[in-house]
Amino acid sequence: MNLNQICQQIKAVFSSDNLNQQAKNAKFQKRLRKLSCVQLLKAAFKTLSTQKDANLSDIHQSLQSDFDCAIDYKLFHNLA
Repeated sequence: MNLNQICQQIKAVFSSDNLNQQAKNAKFQKRLRKLSCVQLLKAAFKTLSTQKDANLSDIHQSLQSDFDCAIDYKLFHNLA
């Protein structure tokens, strides 16, 4: 197995279509929405690989800046 074949296999595993299909099979995502699993994974990988102490707020900021997703972020939820 040469380097080109390995690169092609990695690209196939991380392709948008494959990731969306895996999310549907795992029932993580039932239908396509404005924010897809691919965008969420890209933002999480980017944030966690570039920051030493990343948190959910940093991933949220990455989603907003990279994918122009207007997602409301609430730090604490009212459980009552």
